Amino acid sequence: MFEIAKECNRYKILTKNTYKNTVIKESEQAAMEEFIDNIKILINALGYKVLEPLTDKDSSKKSDTLYLETANTKASCMITNEGFVVLKGAHLSAKMADTMPRLARDLREQCMADGRIVDDILQKDVLAPSPSSAASFVVGSAASALLYWKNSDGETLKELDE
Repeated sequence: MFEIAKECNRYKILTKNTYKNTVIKESEQAAMEEFIDNIKILINALGYKVLEPLTDKDSSKKSDTLYLETANTKASCMITNEGFVVLKGAHLSAKMADTMPRLARDLREQCMADGRIVDDILQKDVLAPSPSSAASFVVGSAASALLYWKNSDGETLKELDE
């Protein structure tokens, strides 16, 4: 369960007690997997997505990915039912302008504090509540998501919405 929560990367995991080398019988392993599935359903029904990844890597298609590139930034993101997920490896602007919206600034500062941003490169996927906050998070200032985010064919979100 620890490994699943760690891979989902939604919360900071504080426990240090993990048992990686535990040996269990095959029949017990099947029962444990069923138990974990039940826990996932229960936790999700309570509104907590601790064991749900930000993006579904298996079903993600290149067509679902949007890109943002400026002179000093380069990022990609995926639209999910929770918001925009800025994907790991994004090169962020080194500076944060005064015009940067508070929500994006707070998210960026939180990511820098907990190590998700190192040398202006995103180390883990980050969920932003809107396309504009995701764009502002990347460029470090107020940004129009409709113009900044583009698909692989170069069409902006504005063009895609029309």
